[in-house]
Amino acid sequence: MHKVKDIVCSWLSGNYKKLCSWPVERWISLFALLVSATVAGFLVWEGCETRKFYRYSLRPFVSVSFYFSKDGAGWTMTRGGVGPSILKSFIVIVKVDDKEKYSWDEVSKSLGLSDDYTYLNPTLDLTYRPGFVNDIFWFKSKNDMTKLSLNHNRVTIELCYCSFYDECWFFSDKHKKNEVNECPKVNREFGAVSRTPLYNP
Repeated sequence: MHKVKDIVCSWLSGNYKKLCSWPVERWISLFALLVSATVAGFLVWEGCETRKFYRYSLRPFVSVSFYFSKDGAGWTMTRGGVGPSILKSFIVIVKVDDKEKYSWDEVSKSLGLSDDYTYLNPTLDLTYRPGFVNDIFWFKSKNDMTKLSLNHNRVTIELCYCSFYDECWFFSDKHKKNEVNECPKVNREFGAVSRTPLYNP
């Protein structure tokens, strides 16, 4: 420690030379404090970098798409990415009157479809695991499938979801995904009327 003191003192000038009169014990305390502060700073930096790594690695992706096949037609929700997602808003708009609908029953009636469908009501503030694809509004009858093939563009589905790190994204089946500061507040939660859902999310 004496050598360290001598080296430091050789660098000092003016009033700072007074520090050279400190006893060795005080220099040891100062050196220990500097080492502790350096280690603490490194740990904080490492923690920030680790959090950033997990934040980017665990980003979720949620999308809704229209599908038509020989087995049926309708909309499916895909939950991709690596991390879980928290759904904050789910909105369905039928363009015939550009008004928001609050249930699949309302959507079905607006499109002139039957009530013979299966569905899933996305639940807000629920944590969704990645790696799942669910039919959220699905028809199997030929008549409804034909009507949907002609009218599905009248429907816009918008949703907003967040990660565990409070990063949020707005998605529309008509536009690309956009990152947002926070999801919009929902005045009324979307949900079918007097029907039993086929799936539990």
